[in-house]
Amino acid sequence: MHILVVNIQIKPECVDAFIEATRDNARASRNEPGVARFDFIQSIEDPTRFMLVEAYRTDSGATRQRVIA
Repeated sequence: MHILVVNIQIKPECVDAFIEATRDNARASRNEPGVARFDFIQSIEDPTRFMLVEAYRTDSGATRQRVIA
């Protein structure tokens, strides 16, 4: 299993658009081959900070996702 963790801070005025776009991306990613999990987490203390946790069944699944993106 290969796990990718991404920490992101978004400008306050862009938070709603970011959430909408990332939810769409998470839904689509869950259906891609090799993707085991896609978690999207927003900080309670600072709502402009997010974490994406993407789990792939193999290293090749993670590599394929980065090439597509």
